[in-house]
Amino acid sequence: MTFGQRCTLACSALILCTVLAVGTGANSIQQLETATGHLAQRTVPSLMHLGEMQVAIYTFRGDAWKHIGTAKLDDLDSIERNMDLARAQVDKGLNSMEANHAAAVSQIRSAWQNYQQKWLEIRPLSKTGKNNVEAFERATRELHPLFVELSRQIESERSQEERRAEQSSAAALTTARRGFSIILGIGVLAILVGIGTSLWLTRGMNSAVATLAGELAESASHVAAASSQISEASQTLASGATEHSASIE
Repeated sequence: MTFGQRCTLACSALILCTVLAVGTGANSIQQLETATGHLAQRTVPSLMHLGEMQVAIYTFRGDAWKHIGTAKLDDLDSIERNMDLARAQVDKGLNSMEANHAAAVSQIRSAWQNYQQKWLEIRPLSKTGKNNVEAFERATRELHPLFVELSRQIESERSQEERRAEQSSAAALTTARRGFSIILGIGVLAILVGIGTSLWLTRGMNSAVATLAGELAESASHVAAASSQISEASQTLASGATEHSASIE
């Protein structure tokens, strides 16, 4: 194999290592973008909305009990305004999640509507200020189980989102570690290929130089032999010329 062919083969091996490293890095980055994008666009916002909804439904429930328990009818308007704000917060969270979690949102919305409907049935008893005992009993017997079911639906979806977040985080971490390991391995391989190539090229160059030096030495030997023969021939001619001159004299 000629020196040029060796150089070409060595460069091709190094280029292949570079392409593998770049391809692995690009693939790892794409997988990381997918995992982090899922976290940023779906899981984290969903957890935020679910947390806000949990706070809102507990606020709504607390205000409902205040509504039933208060003896001051003047306070009812303020309590109901707070309940309206909590209701709006829950509805906002459900609307925000609906695009990515349609099935879960449908179940939570159904439980939320049942809870509100039951409250609308009990509220007139509470607003009169005369049948608070009956309102309390109905809230305990009919409203509370609906609240428990609503809380269970939200908590179930929140737990699932936390598991999805853990899985996405684990997948991103695994991808990063795998990509780092592969790139590190390719880097080590490229170093070994470079070292081996250097030794290989050096050996080839030394062999070529040794061969050339041998050929030059052989050529020099031939030239020296030819020079010696020429010198001998010159001396012979000179001697013959001298003898010829002497015979003429």
